[in-house]
Amino acid sequence: MKLNRYWLVLVLVFGMMMIAGGAQAQCHPSTPRQLNLYDSYCVHICPDSASIFFLSCPFMGPEMYPHLIMSPGCHSGAQGCNSDCTPVTPPAWPWAQGQRPEFGQDPGQPDAIVVQNDCMSIYVYWNHGGYWVIEILANECSGCFCLWFDWQLPVQLTSFDAVSSDGRVTLNWNTASESTNDRFEIVRQDRGMIASVRSEGNGPTGHHYVWQDNNVENGHTYTYHLRSVDYNNQTDELSTIQATPAFTAATVSEYALYQNYPNPFNPSTRIMFDVPATSMVKLNIFNPVGQHVASLVDGSLSVGRYAVSFDGSNLPSGLYFYSVKIGDNFSATRKMLLVK
Repeated sequence: MKLNRYWLVLVLVFGMMMIAGGAQAQCHPSTPRQLNLYDSYCVHICPDSASIFFLSCPFMGPEMYPHLIMSPGCHSGAQGCNSDCTPVTPPAWPWAQGQRPEFGQDPGQPDAIVVQNDCMSIYVYWNHGGYWVIEILANECSGCFCLWFDWQLPVQLTSFDAVSSDGRVTLNWNTASESTNDRFEIVRQDRGMIASVRSEGNGPTGHHYVWQDNNVENGHTYTYHLRSVDYNNQTDELSTIQATPAFTAATVSEYALYQNYPNPFNPSTRIMFDVPATSMVKLNIFNPVGQHVASLVDGSLSVGRYAVSFDGSNLPSGLYFYSVKIGDNFSATRKMLLVK
């Protein structure tokens, strides 16, 4: 399938070059034949042009996605990106926006990552010959943008949250993908590193992690830093969160999900709920079209009132829903508004 698509794009490029005339003949699309890791290139596009090239990295496989950094124009001073040309704005690569790349947006290329705007569409997919392929299909725009090929970070973090309760803080975090990741380290600001959590394994789908700090005092606010450590012991700071454990004087006797506070929020808020009997609890965040955004709690909780800190730094402004399910006896959903 990819071979056919490759030749189709080449034929399209050749055909457009043959029929170009007038002002269009003055525009010459330009892309590299290949782009090596850490190299940049000034990509020139023309109206209705199509280009194809591949990324070169000897140790990269289909489960290790490339990270593409794209910026309008070619005056950045980066090597290969210093041409004098009319800037055009390329679409944003998902990880640059804190999002995980999505496949299957184009029925004709179901295994491709597709990013697009009014100016162009960019397809990125793995060729079983052993490399990642990039196709750029321009619309009615002409100019240049700088494209830099970077390596995927060892860990793509989607959420890091803290559940405060009586005498303990439970940390939850989710990854969108992991590559060359050996472990996570939890650093508490007042004590230094307090835990090391092994990676669940490399892969493009990510994992869910839970760790509990029982060495806390009620009423004190604690700051936690989460960092990843790769196979070469290189450390990357991922996220920071605060939590304040508290004793609940009143006995919790009923199920409840409370309105988050503050609401609207930017970028953090707290969600509280009551668990009257030891149960499996799931607390999830969804966007208005029902897509899962984050998993804040997924495990057994004892009786008590719980407060979960949620950080929406990596999400766009808008309406979101948080939903709790406690055992088989209770479920509830409420709205919250993120305003940046």
